[in-house]
Amino acid sequence: MIDILKKRFTENKERHLGISFEEAEKMGVRLMNEEEYRYLQTFGEFDLKTSSWVVTPERIRCLGGAIFCERRYNEVFTFHNGAIANIVHVAFAA
Repeated sequence: MIDILKKRFTENKERHLGISFEEAEKMGVRLMNEEEYRYLQTFGEFDLKTSSWVVTPERIRCLGGAIFCERRYNEVFTFHNGAIANIVHVAFAA
C-alpha cells in the first residue's frame, strides 16, 4: 500500500510541477521571479487579497517546494509551501 501511495504522489507531483508555467505559456506570458514581483509592487499595490506563485529557485524546487508572494500591511511577503499544497488557492504572477 505504501508503494502505491508513493507512486501516486510522485505522479501527481510531476504532473503539477509545470502547471503554472504551462498556463502562463498558453496566455503568452511568463512567470515572474521574486525580484521581478517586488519590482512590480513599486508601481502599485497588487495581491492585497490574493497570493501569486513566482518562479522558485531550483534549490527549493528540487526538494518539492515552491514560493509565492503577496502584499499585506504595505509590505511584500514571500512564503513557501509544497509545490502541490496550494495549487488551487494561489494564482501566479506573470
